[in-house]
Amino acid sequence: MLSLIHPFDEKRWQFEQMNRILPAVRRYAPRAYQEITSTEKAKARWMRNRGLLRDVVEVKADGPSTVAHLDAFAGKMALAVFAELMGRPIELDGTLYTQWYLNAGLNQETYHAHLRMLPNFSELRQGRKTSAGQFWLHYNSDMKSIVAAFIVFHGNLSVMAIASDGEHFKQPLVDILGSISGRNRPGSRLVNPIDLKLNTLRDI
Repeated sequence: MLSLIHPFDEKRWQFEQMNRILPAVRRYAPRAYQEITSTEKAKARWMRNRGLLRDVVEVKADGPSTVAHLDAFAGKMALAVFAELMGRPIELDGTLYTQWYLNAGLNQETYHAHLRMLPNFSELRQGRKTSAGQFWLHYNSDMKSIVAAFIVFHGNLSVMAIASDGEHFKQPLVDILGSISGRNRPGSRLVNPIDLKLNTLRDI
């Protein structure tokens, strides 16, 4: 749902997809839905688009349930990228670092800084069709035990992920990433795969 929200996009398929998704969000993540749609969270502001100022509504996705669901989603993306590139699931005592961004939360400088470290590119393909514009992946990996990836959904929801179960990577990753995760950096998380606890989301 959040990947479909953009202040300037007005594509019909996005509205249609949103209408299909909303009932499921209300059913499976009711607290997150309430947090996101609360009028108390909405704030009118002006944003520049193609040289012109346009009035938009800003909503901060910082409620506890919304953050928990985004953390879990980012974690699952990290696990999926690791499994796809390594050809196996990550060990449960491995290390996962994730950082998610919603559209206005990712500036161009940060975006290009990520891409400079991740030279490989991939997208989903089925025959001649590709996921261009809807899903793409930039990554760097030793193809054995560590991957760093930047995953983008519709250009509006992005996940930076680092996943490793290599013994010689574990402690250095904790030392480097520990100080910039959690409360020190909104949207970031450093955990072991076994601690994702994805099955508890219904209670959040």
